[in-house]
Amino acid sequence: MTDNNSNNNNYSQIQENEDYKDRQDDCCNTSSCCKKFLEFETDTRIIVSKLNLDNLKKNVLIRRYSDCIADYERKRDCVRFAYRLFQMIVTIGSILTPSLLSIQMTEHVQNNYEVEINIAVWVISVFVSISNGIVNLFKLDELFAACALTCEKLKTLWYKYITLSEPFSGTHESCFNLFIDKMEEIIMEQKFQEFVESKANKNKPKQDEDEFNEYLVHPTTTPQPESQPQPQSEPQSEPQSEPQPEPQSEPKPEPTEAESL
Repeated sequence: MTDNNSNNNNYSQIQENEDYKDRQDDCCNTSSCCKKFLEFETDTRIIVSKLNLDNLKKNVLIRRYSDCIADYERKRDCVRFAYRLFQMIVTIGSILTPSLLSIQMTEHVQNNYEVEINIAVWVISVFVSISNGIVNLFKLDELFAACALTCEKLKTLWYKYITLSEPFSGTHESCFNLFIDKMEEIIMEQKFQEFVESKANKNKPKQDEDEFNEYLVHPTTTPQPESQPQPQSEPQSEPQSEPQPEPQSEPKPEPTEAESL
């Protein structure tokens, strides 16, 4: 049995090493970002392999959270590159357009390069408009900030768990569930903000997140739709009783002369 386990472990390590080599070969030789991500994944695999955890939990840490952090780093750098590129085009184009138009007013340029300058101004204006539209359409500035903050939160929590810093006091085994809860909370918060459907209701992502977390805690209870207040019925006035006629008292007979004596 021990020989079989050791053979399986060696086989898995060989497969992981071959996978890493294949991914490294696919990387562009001139790109340092791709190699940086692969180095991060390799470092985390080495660190996780030294933790006092079973194989299932180690695989969860590697497949779910180590790869997730690497994906957020990759997404952050791609969004940052696109955002800065389009902002640079907008800035440079906004400077070149009035400069070319001012040069066009000279007599020498009007006679020789008027058509070329008009074409250049038109091309620059088109690129500026497209770049500005892409930035506003995909909200690259907000997306970059969200990805960067989420990535730093995940990395901070990851290294706090590895080093057993606060709030992880104890062993890696005892703090594993707490680490999972905090990491999933950060990831789901980012996902709800990213896939918001209604722009009119800005509180919708937070409401959906609270409902999802409540469902995880109490899976038997389903969120009930808000009950609309029923209109209050007007109090019905009691029918007034008709006044009953008072009974008339019979007239007393007048005393006779004999009775008066």
